[in-house]
Amino acid sequence: MKKTSGKESRKNRIRRNVEIQTLFEKGKRIKGKNFDLVFQENKENTGRAGIVVGKKCGIAVERNRIKRIFREILFNRDIRLDQPFDFLLIPKKADPGKKFNILQQEVKKVLEQMIRLRGQG
Repeated sequence: MKKTSGKESRKNRIRRNVEIQTLFEKGKRIKGKNFDLVFQENKENTGRAGIVVGKKCGIAVERNRIKRIFREILFNRDIRLDQPFDFLLIPKKADPGKKFNILQQEVKKVLEQMIRLRGQG
């Protein structure tokens, strides 16, 4: 499975506010136990991801930690972003005791669900 380098993972990120707002308005939503996923097909041949952590998840230090954890799961592990989707991960609550492996398995499961929904519609 393809792992992404630092520069390559930056290309696969959604950063602009306009893109994030478009996903919130027009995207489909899958609710997970620890986070929601909002997604929409794109016209590129690769996937792009964004992480949006609201203030309900804690102070800035905690929100940044959550973003680092999800970036590690998405860009430095064995999750492939080769499907033509833009998606946002939106954590529900800060849970410092949550195991990394559990979050990683849930991300994989929800991304597979996203791909299945593409095949149906």
